[in-house]
Amino acid sequence: PDEVLFLSYGVGCVNPLLAGRPATLDDVLTTFDMQLGSEMLCKYVAYHHFRSLGWCARDGVKFGADYVLYRKGPPHSHAEFAVIVQPTLNWRSLSARNRVITNVRKTLILAHIEQPPTLKPYTDLSLLLEQFSIRLQTVQRWSPARNR
Repeated sequence: PDEVLFLSYGVGCVNPLLAGRPATLDDVLTTFDMQLGSEMLCKYVAYHHFRSLGWCARDGVKFGADYVLYRKGPPHSHAEFAVIVQPTLNWRSLSARNRVITNVRKTLILAHIEQPPTLKPYTDLSLLLEQFSIRLQTVQRWSPARNR
C-alpha cells in the first residue's frame, strides 16, 4: 500500500483504479485503512518521509522492523537502517530487536509520529502529510567490552 500511495499521489506516475474507475485519494486511504489514528497511516507518514529524502524503503519484517532503508536500492547495497514506527516497546523487546538489527549491521531508528487531534479536509496528499510531524531517534547497543 505504501508504494502505491507514494507513486500515485506523491510522485504522480501511477493511476490506481478502484472498481474500474480512477481512485481518489480518499478511496485509497479508506481501502488501505489509513484513517486518523491508524497504524497504517502512521507507517505511511514515515515511509513518505524517508522516500522524500531519497531513501529506498522496503519491508523490514525479516529484521523485526517496519522498514529497512537503502541508499540506492537492494540490488546496489545492503540496507543501512531498520525503522520501527510508533514504537510502544518494553525494554526487553526493544533490546531484543536492537540486538538482531545490530547483528546484521544495521542501525535502529525509532520513528515517532505526532498526529493532529483531527484531520482537516484534504484532496492532496501533501496537505494531508503537512498535518503530521515526525521525530526520529537512533538506538545503539552499548557493549562494555568494546566501550572501555
